[in-house]
Amino acid sequence: MKHEMQLTPDPFAMIKDGTKTIELRLYDEKRRKIQIGDSIVFTNTETKETMEVYVTDLFVFDSFASLYRELPLLECGYTEKDIDTASPDDMDMYYSKEKQQQYGVVGIKIEKPDHFRTNYENWYAGDDFYWGTEPAGFCDELIALCPPSKEKKVLDIGCGEGKDAVYMAQKGYSVSAFDLTENGIRKTIRLAKERGVGIHAYVDDINTFETDEQFDIVYSTGTIQYLFDENKKAFFDKIDRITKKGGFVFFNVFVEKPFLELPPDWDKEEKMWKSGELFSYFPNWKFHRIDEVIFEDDSNGILHYHCMDTIICEKME
Repeated sequence: MKHEMQLTPDPFAMIKDGTKTIELRLYDEKRRKIQIGDSIVFTNTETKETMEVYVTDLFVFDSFASLYRELPLLECGYTEKDIDTASPDDMDMYYSKEKQQQYGVVGIKIEKPDHFRTNYENWYAGDDFYWGTEPAGFCDELIALCPPSKEKKVLDIGCGEGKDAVYMAQKGYSVSAFDLTENGIRKTIRLAKERGVGIHAYVDDINTFETDEQFDIVYSTGTIQYLFDENKKAFFDKIDRITKKGGFVFFNVFVEKPFLELPPDWDKEEKMWKSGELFSYFPNWKFHRIDEVIFEDDSNGILHYHCMDTIICEKME
């Protein structure tokens, strides 16, 4: 969810240059709607310049006196010049004591988006699972083609918060999974512990990852479009190398259609592929599924459409 707030020039400038990372507010009905992972658009009250930041944490207190004792005030808008005279009474010019007692107060930890390569770092920050915890249907397709055992290895490329990787571990595979987001991996490990399974989950980049292992199943959903153009051939050469003979891959990728608008939650480094481009990288594999579909989506709370190419194929030699 996106929220809007006004800021006077000085705190606006401090957030812009990174010296202020905690915004102090009354914890009234408006601020109680704010969740970790949401964005806030600040507007400079004089210049009307806007700046979007992401919420990475929330610190709720019963009073500014308690907040001032616990939070680092140099991150809250104070400087070395005025830190010695900092007082919770400074907030009285914004919020009355009666309002503070009625609602409590909050320190909103914020971060500028240019600190992240992907917005999913923010969207995965909260305790809830952005995509839920139910596995995708393709997992059962792969299980039917390659029944599980502890000797069989699975690699999940771009595992997000781990719902598919954990499901495959529950089914009995030895699973490795990586994602670019630290929050995604944190929640993957958490979900694995909650489900009582072991999993090798770690932070890595689809463009540069390396492994000496070979896998019976390699899959990636919603991540292939993060490949940089110059890395595509090397990536698929790598997939051929790390997939065992008789092993399977599942990949999908968003493709461009002139009659579809760019999705509202399109990420920084995502790039649309051309229709059929994905299929061209597997000329010598046996295809078990190959399709292109247009589907409706409401991720990020806005109804939109995607076109997606999908393959499941088997390495024959």
